[in-house]
Amino acid sequence: MTRSSPVWGVVPWRLARYRWRLIAIIFAVAALLAASIAVPVSMVDSARDALRRSVSEDLGGREFAVQSTNPRAVEVLGGLDAFASIVDSIGVVSTMSAESPATVRVTNDASVQLGTLVSGRTASNSAEATASEELVNDLQLSLGDSLVVERDGELSGHTLVGITAHSANVDDRVVTAIDPTLSAEETTTWVADENPYAINALAPFFDDRSATFRSQQSLSEDRASDLPTSLSSPRYAPYGLGALIAAILVL
Repeated sequence: MTRSSPVWGVVPWRLARYRWRLIAIIFAVAALLAASIAVPVSMVDSARDALRRSVSEDLGGREFAVQSTNPRAVEVLGGLDAFASIVDSIGVVSTMSAESPATVRVTNDASVQLGTLVSGRTASNSAEATASEELVNDLQLSLGDSLVVERDGELSGHTLVGITAHSANVDDRVVTAIDPTLSAEETTTWVADENPYAINALAPFFDDRSATFRSQQSLSEDRASDLPTSLSSPRYAPYGLGALIAAILVL
């Protein structure tokens, strides 16, 4: 009669193999879930940084923006050298062979840089303009090319001297130009580095709410709050990590 082999040496080996497999699974799951936490957090940080840059680009790098429809406030703002004017409108940009609708941004101050320059230089006078990458691609423009901007029924010719990018709106078609004769009445937004509320001539308009001002920081916070909930709040990921590892340990 053949004697059967003892099983006491086999069982520990199987348990050891099982435990090693369990440890490997735990580490694999932990690594995957850690990545699932890190990636959304990185995406959130990148999105918020782009929004902050986009606010700075919209304000031409200035710290404060003021808006008002009160004629008296508009008159006061127009007389303050510390404030630059910006007009935003919808227009058409054309060349000899093509045209495209675009957002037209005009300022009366050459030091106000609207958008982030990626090549070329900023416009220095009313005969020059910059355009966003999307618009340049649409119209197949190159630096030094001529273009015509139609805004509010008026035409103006420019030479393309720079190409810009817009952090939060990379697909936007935008052209920016300079007009030193821009009037206070047609100004959409005034921008400045000085706190508008600290200017005695302006404070009464803010107090009676016929004028408003915002800082870069407050505008950035508002835009950041508009991020999708799934992107801005990856707070449930750690709980999922703990639950899955606990389930594996029980098994």
